[in-house]
Amino acid sequence: MPKHEPDSGQDPARYEKGYSYKRDEYRLYGRKPSAVMWTIQSSLNVLAAIICFAAFVVLKFMLVPLTLAYFVTFLQAPFLDLFEKRPMSFGTQPTAETKDLPESEQEMEEKLFCNNVLDKRRIALPRDMRGNGSLKGMAIDCVLLGKSPHMLAVLFTFIASLSVLGLLGWIISSSLASFAEQQQKLVDAGAQPMGEALAAMGNDYMAQLADNGINIYQGEYCEFRNNSNYVMLAGEQDTAPRYKSARDPDTMMDTHKNSDLVATINVLNLWNYVKTPKPECTLMDIFWAPNDQGIPMGYDMSNYPRATGTDYRGEGQTYDELMGTVGVVGELVNQVVLVLLLSIYIIVERPEGRTVSGDHAIMEEVEDLIKNYINLKTAISALTGLLVTIFLLIGNCPLAAVWGLLSFMLNFIPNVGSALAIVLPLPIIILADEKTMSQGQKAIAILGPTAVQGYVGNALEPTLFGAALNLTAISILLGLVLFSAVWGLPGAVLSVPILGIMKIIAHHTDHPQAKMFLATVREDAEVDVDKDLAWAKLREQRANRDAKLAKAMLDAEAELGLGSGYADRDDKKMLDETADENEAQD
Repeated sequence: MPKHEPDSGQDPARYEKGYSYKRDEYRLYGRKPSAVMWTIQSSLNVLAAIICFAAFVVLKFMLVPLTLAYFVTFLQAPFLDLFEKRPMSFGTQPTAETKDLPESEQEMEEKLFCNNVLDKRRIALPRDMRGNGSLKGMAIDCVLLGKSPHMLAVLFTFIASLSVLGLLGWIISSSLASFAEQQQKLVDAGAQPMGEALAAMGNDYMAQLADNGINIYQGEYCEFRNNSNYVMLAGEQDTAPRYKSARDPDTMMDTHKNSDLVATINVLNLWNYVKTPKPECTLMDIFWAPNDQGIPMGYDMSNYPRATGTDYRGEGQTYDELMGTVGVVGELVNQVVLVLLLSIYIIVERPEGRTVSGDHAIMEEVEDLIKNYINLKTAISALTGLLVTIFLLIGNCPLAAVWGLLSFMLNFIPNVGSALAIVLPLPIIILADEKTMSQGQKAIAILGPTAVQGYVGNALEPTLFGAALNLTAISILLGLVLFSAVWGLPGAVLSVPILGIMKIIAHHTDHPQAKMFLATVREDAEVDVDKDLAWAKLREQRANRDAKLAKAMLDAEAELGLGSGYADRDDKKMLDETADENEAQD
């Protein structure tokens, strides 16, 4: 490779200290090979990130249903684990070696339930017949451990899920029925129904905008009339005997529709033609409610004295609009059915106790992050919805259960969802009459949910999710904006778990670009260090527990005098590996 001399603009002393082309003939235009490779690798990483983002956009039709299916699966996972995961882990307890030490010196381990796996009736079966390996093994596990077969556990999970959905549907339908009955009583008493009150409120706001110079387009209802008299001149009846007055005085309908066009032209000179004046038009309200005749309230229909609700077509829609509505509803139904079908396949193929496949440390932490986030978020959202419903019931707010359910659902959207949950019932509360809600009840219905959402969003969630997610507030907000722009509402719901997964991957990637991304989204580096130590200790405890269980199982089989066909070489191999690791640590 030819040697190059440094440019005249470079500092010669710098090259003499070790940067000279003469001292490293493998430099490429003044760059070391490592610097060149670093540039290439960084460019490829940026290009890969761009390709991944493009895939998120282009493959939205596939990724959104699949991701939502996993989200639904994680929602149903606690039910499935309750029926089939044995032993069950719940909470922590001091280890047997440190339980007698002071609390500050104790080491904690998982607290296990339904752990009667060494019962003689179970050990007496060959390994391949235990558990789901045979009907007898499933029956023994069901009796000893309370463990259901996988497909039966899936069926129980579906029944529980459908029961929850049925309960929510009953709450919504009963609330709407109660609200409709209450509104009918108000209408019978002569009060203004809520629909008309909301329409009037909306029109008042539009009028205020117009007063402030912000003009909102309003449609016009125009009465077009042909005011020609069509009176035949005297003595001309014989010339055009079939022409009479153009309008019937009783029906106001044209009576010459079947006239011959040529004859009409020939007798035009016989008519007393009057030019049609400019039609009388009335601006239509943006928000409207019909009166008793079915005509929008506030419209000046005096130029149309025989008008009825069937004559007004403003509340109708064109065929294209109807097809657009059908298309939107059909797309929503298709997405829901697709998500449910995918979640069914995932649950049926789901291994015991795991949703994300793989035994790598990253996959374990991803599983733990998503599971903890969804479980905690669901519990917090349910608590929020319950408290909001209680405050609204105390305030006698209409549709209190529906607003509480919306608070539960909207709380899955970070930052923005709680604000929407506060704003949505405000028009109903403000427009409620004194017989329905007093001023004190309105104050309770407004301030109570606001206080609940403020406490949950600013105190409870940061406390519970702070160490689990370890994400900055600005990164959560930017992730919400980005993923909602790409995937819409599903992206807003899934933004925090996706950002958490990206943080875990960056934390376990030894690359400067990954560390730079990690520094921008991570709130406290020490939290991740402590979490790594906790994960290492937990993995060690699980390995030791599995080794002890394997040894105890071999001893129990030997005590029963069972042959080698009952044992498993993997158990002995795991025991040897565990012993070697303990010796290395010592």
